[in-house]
Amino acid sequence: MPAVPAVDTIVWTTLPHFFNFFFYFFFNDTATTELYTLSLHDALPIYTAGYALWALADGGRMADEVTTAVVEFLLQYQLDRDHWRSSSHRPPSEASPFTSSFVALQAMRHFGTDAQKERIRKREQQLTGWLESAKPKATEDEVFRLRASQMLDFNKQRLLAAAADLIADPQHDGGWAP
Repeated sequence: MPAVPAVDTIVWTTLPHFFNFFFYFFFNDTATTELYTLSLHDALPIYTAGYALWALADGGRMADEVTTAVVEFLLQYQLDRDHWRSSSHRPPSEASPFTSSFVALQAMRHFGTDAQKERIRKREQQLTGWLESAKPKATEDEVFRLRASQMLDFNKQRLLAAAADLIADPQHDGGWAP
C-alpha cells in the first residue's frame, strides 16, 4: 500500500511526543506504574501503542491527529501477518499474540477514522481467520482470544463454548494462572 504523506508525517513527527506524554502520565501516576514499566521494554511498539490508546479511550479522549497516527502505526505494523505478534517474550503479560492482537483491535475500533475504516476491516478479517485457527497456550491467550472474538462478533454459541472451556479448565489450586 502506498504511504500517505500527511499521515506519515503525523506518525513520525507526532508519535514520539505522544509517547513522551504517555510515559510522563504513567510515570507520575503510581496506580499505573506497572503499565509504564511494561512500556519501557522491547514490547514497546505493539503494547505501548495498544495500551496507550486503551488508556486514552477509558479516560474519554476523543480522536485527534495523535490517535489517528497511532492507529496508522497499528495498521502498518506487521502488515504481512494475520495478527499482531508481541515483539517481546516476558510472560505473563508481554508474550501473548492474543493480547497484542486484542489491544491493537480495540485501539483501531475506538480511534480509527473513516479514511482508515476499510483497512481496519481488512485487518479484522485477517485477525478473524487467525483467531479461528490459533491454539491458545495459556489462560491469558484464552481470555484475550475470547475478548477479541466477542469484539469481532463471533457466533454466540462459539463464544459461550469458549467461555465454558476457559471456566472448566482451572489449575490444580483452583486458579487459572499457569
